[in-house]
Amino acid sequence: MKKNRIYIDKQKFKIDKLEQKIENSVSRSKLYQKDNHIANTSEHSKSQQPVPIGKVIQNHRVGTPELLNWNEAKENRHITVQQEQVNRQWINNLMSHCNSMEYIPVGGRLIHFLEAWRYIRADQLVMKGIKAYWKSSQSPVILADNCKVPNQQRSKVSEAELSRLIQKELEDGIVEEVMREDLNWINPCFAIPKQEKGKWRKITDCWTLNKHLCSNHFIMEDIHILQELLNRETG
Repeated sequence: MKKNRIYIDKQKFKIDKLEQKIENSVSRSKLYQKDNHIANTSEHSKSQQPVPIGKVIQNHRVGTPELLNWNEAKENRHITVQQEQVNRQWINNLMSHCNSMEYIPVGGRLIHFLEAWRYIRADQLVMKGIKAYWKSSQSPVILADNCKVPNQQRSKVSEAELSRLIQKELEDGIVEEVMREDLNWINPCFAIPKQEKGKWRKITDCWTLNKHLCSNHFIMEDIHILQELLNRETG
């Protein structure tokens, strides 16, 4: 019994430490801009208010039609020994589940794990999404006036691989085909070889677009980092 208690306490410490790492990463991501933090530039005249891009899209849970409540009450985080055992098993199942997400639409892979985000008090960020702001009210006009298909000099192999990667994204529903006149800006993209022989990666160059956006740099851990942290703690 004593050994079981020590094991549970040890696992609780590992989970708390992992939660703290994730919460620190989220807190560093200052994704929402305040008016007095809008950067000044000398290229264009600046508006007094940040101009949001598009609209905030309300997220729906994958597989259910109902709209999730943005103002759901925070759950009681008092954890009993029994709940700690459930949480440990739940996290193990979650890590295994993340390796086989082919059936989950790409656009729903964050909202699908809402319970996990709520557990670390990061669910509001996932629910509301990220809103970007123009540095100037003229930014979308400037981009639209300069919208053109980029002329890139790439090898035939690179162009063929890029076409293959784009076709794969179309088949997977990651991107969709639109009319040329519906576009206000085109980011150039190209394919580069991976270290693994025969594998290629598609790169989208958003450098010009990013110059017109207010942004803060932040660190966002991915599932591979979380797996590494868990393995390090249990090693």
